[in-house]
Amino acid sequence: MVYLMAGVYSTAAGQITVTGGDLVVSNGYCYLSDLGGSTGSMLVDGGNFSLWGASCYVGYDGVGTLAVKSGRLFAEYDVFVGSHAAGSGRLTIEGGTNEIFGDLRIADVTNSIGEVFITGGEVQIPDGTTYVGKSGSGRMTVSNVTVEAKHVTVAANGGSHGSLNLSGGGIALSGN
Repeated sequence: MVYLMAGVYSTAAGQITVTGGDLVVSNGYCYLSDLGGSTGSMLVDGGNFSLWGASCYVGYDGVGTLAVKSGRLFAEYDVFVGSHAAGSGRLTIEGGTNEIFGDLRIADVTNSIGEVFITGGEVQIPDGTTYVGKSGSGRMTVSNVTVEAKHVTVAANGGSHGSLNLSGGGIALSGN
């Protein structure tokens, strides 16, 4: 098992920047902020960030951010934005080619907070479910772009809160 981590322990702050080349995580995990009190961030502005047989946690128990301005984000498995009870995550997509083949789980558990802002690029979630507030408090805003997805669920479980906002953009739901 392999790990890519930024911001692991309390008060730790880590940042990863991809402006060219390839950053590949195979058969493991990516944590952008692992434990409570930590912060972790990643910027993809050119180059490729690929997760093969790996899940990505943006704000596992701390505060995490993932921003894609250009380049490519590829995730074979799930992407969690605000994962555990103390987790707060933010995913921003402004450009590039972005594919998530697992679930996109925004605010996965009770008391987690997750936000996703999509304003450009190509975004496809063709196989999994997009949860906006799976068990916590989640928000997803799509503007000036169309997201292709198979399933979208807003406020999935009891006590969850979800908000999906479309502004000059949209979501095209289709199955194979």
